[in-house]
Amino acid sequence: MPDEQFPSIEKRAITSAQQGGSWLIDYDKEFLDPGILWVIKILNDKYCKSSFLDDFYRVRFKEFENHPVESAYQRLFNDEIVYEIDYDLLETRQIYFDDIIIPALYCDLQTIPDNTLLKIFDIENASGYDLTHRYLAILFLKNRGCFIKEKYNIDNSILRASQKITEEGNEATFDDLYPERVAFLLYGGFREIIEDNWIETIIENQEQSGGWRTLEYSEYFGQEENPHTTALSVWALAEYVEECPF
Repeated sequence: MPDEQFPSIEKRAITSAQQGGSWLIDYDKEFLDPGILWVIKILNDKYCKSSFLDDFYRVRFKEFENHPVESAYQRLFNDEIVYEIDYDLLETRQIYFDDIIIPALYCDLQTIPDNTLLKIFDIENASGYDLTHRYLAILFLKNRGCFIKEKYNIDNSILRASQKITEEGNEATFDDLYPERVAFLLYGGFREIIEDNWIETIIENQEQSGGWRTLEYSEYFGQEENPHTTALSVWALAEYVEECPF
């Protein structure tokens, strides 16, 4: 049959990602999550090379500059940023995983306490969002070349976490965690793990507007499309096809 009638999954993925990318750039309310801007930066650095996007995420980060915790995520955009970690404050932010992600981001500047390392590397007792964020924290440790005590094996921990994320993904229904698993695995270099049906599921859950909503956690994100789930879905699809979605 002609290719136009039955486009490949790659063609449908990039079309879906581009529609989502447009939705995200046009979003005119506060993002509330600096990770959304990091996604735009990652994709711009790898595939887009756009000065417009450079300006976009820098300007939009002003939403977070005066926040005592979110301001720490400037280091996702600028390695020169220095932030004095307040672990007591981060203890109140565990639900957002700031207590493990921020220490990992600054691991080359500040020694991570033993109890925080224990939490980051406790892969076997983690699932869901805990698992994906511990995996991400360990990737940050590796990417920043941080020295970690010998009892923690970074590569083995990343591999084990990727295996557990895959196992969970095979049993999952769509919510914001669904594209998060796919995007994080691709970010970590586990392209061979990604199943076509995961990509299909992300595409199938896109709304007419181009954005994505979260069915399982609508009480948190709202009933309509939201930038968090949309950014993760765009990231997953764009990384899958290795093309700019903006």
